[in-house]
Amino acid sequence: MSLEEKRQLIEAYNQLLLDFTPRIQTTNVSYDARFTITYFVNSIGSCITQEP
Repeated sequence: MSLEEKRQLIEAYNQLLLDFTPRIQTTNVSYDARFTITYFVNSIGSCITQEP
């Protein structure tokens, strides 16, 4: 997904919130992308790596 598509998606969600009721005056919508590696190591020598 391109950065422009992500921006458009966030803007669409923001507009949904604002259109829901006139009582909603301000919103805060954000996008966060992360890459993580999880390691599991135990005392019997197992070492497991998990990536997305």
